[in-house]
Amino acid sequence: MSVNTNVKLLDIPPTGMAAKYERAWNEVVDECDPWKKNIIINNFTVISGRHVYHSKADQRIMSDVMEEVVRRAENDY
Repeated sequence: MSVNTNVKLLDIPPTGMAAKYERAWNEVVDECDPWKKNIIINNFTVISGRHVYHSKADQRIMSDVMEEVVRRAENDY
């Protein structure tokens, strides 16, 4: 018997709070200026499963974005 390892698992869309956070994240990032999007998406390294921004300015930008994401997701905008 052979095992097929090239099987793609179904992508199940998020539900509940995960869906709210994903929608809020997508909307907030889409509203950002292109230079901010670049920082948010491309200017970090992953260390022990966490996104680490090496510049304090980049960390501040990400922190501000996440505050808005949480506000929108938690308040059912």
